[in-house]
Amino acid sequence: MPSGISRIIGLVRRIPALSFRPPPARERRWARWLFLLLAGVSLCACAPAPVCTVSAGPGTIRAPGGSPERVLILYQSTYGSTKQYADWIHREIPSAMADLEACPTPDFGPYDVIVFGSPIRTGRIVLAPFIVSSRSAIRGKSLVLYTVSGTPPDHPVLQTLYSVSLPADMRKDIRYFPLHGRMIHRNLSARDRALVSVGRSIQKDEVLKKFMREDFDGVKRENLAPLLEHLRGLLRRFRD
Repeated sequence: MPSGISRIIGLVRRIPALSFRPPPARERRWARWLFLLLAGVSLCACAPAPVCTVSAGPGTIRAPGGSPERVLILYQSTYGSTKQYADWIHREIPSAMADLEACPTPDFGPYDVIVFGSPIRTGRIVLAPFIVSSRSAIRGKSLVLYTVSGTPPDHPVLQTLYSVSLPADMRKDIRYFPLHGRMIHRNLSARDRALVSVGRSIQKDEVLKKFMREDFDGVKRENLAPLLEHLRGLLRRFRD
């Protein structure tokens, strides 16, 4: 076994909550969460750079030309699929768009609608802490969250993850859209390959195990149809 994978497995074994010999119920539950490691493991080599112009205040975002749009798209992407979805939304909906890693302190003030795009990694919605920390700044705005992972979007574990990632009083103001991602094994980092290998070794569900074993591409523009319909409805309301 490669030494890098051996070291990662050794570290995981030293974490009590992640024992490799849990009771059957805990093993099944952990296997489901490990499947979410597929989140964000996607490939997109050609997505355009995000539209993000920085004003005099460091890290603040304005739409091109200095005229704020009503919609702000903020995303964070690991291998490119979350960015690809953000770019498709941006092409369909008049909006400003930014990668949070490049613009970490957005000014939410000029915008009526905030769209958050987040991968799911190691059983967590990556942007959840940022959304919670922005609670006061986004209060009263229309909020949309899409997540990208290897888990089929209709799998109930995604709704469970959403429920435990954000407090109930925030979820009631957020419209949530889970989207399918993409995984190309040869493009994964050594760490992610090791994590997927560990998850596959304890996964009991053969359908989910197949997703861990094979390359797949679920990133499709048509997946955004319900989200785009929701955004257009919001914009119609603002115009009325």
